[in-house]
Amino acid sequence: SATATPATQPQDTTEPDLSGLKKADKESVELTCASERLSQGATKYNECLRKQLDSLKATPNPPSLAGLSSAECEDIVLTCSNEKLIHGPGAYNACLVQQLKKKKKLK
Repeated sequence: SATATPATQPQDTTEPDLSGLKKADKESVELTCASERLSQGATKYNECLRKQLDSLKATPNPPSLAGLSSAECEDIVLTCSNEKLIHGPGAYNACLVQQLKKKKKLK
């Protein structure tokens, strides 16, 4: 049974298309938004997915960690993994870029 939605609600409640994402990014986006789905329902979940997609589009692809020692790579990935869990892959990529800039300044 269809329920009337209040006028304040956005009309677009369809789930965004994640098929263009890499498997890891898709899984990360879904994981990031899972709590919204559980606590606030499908509409909020879909809003979260759209925000994550926008964030990924706005962020450059993850930078190459080539040229860093394995310890430096691990350090950067560990530093940014929390961003990925909480804010999604777009935030993770942005974190990688920031961390790389810091590493290059330190050298």
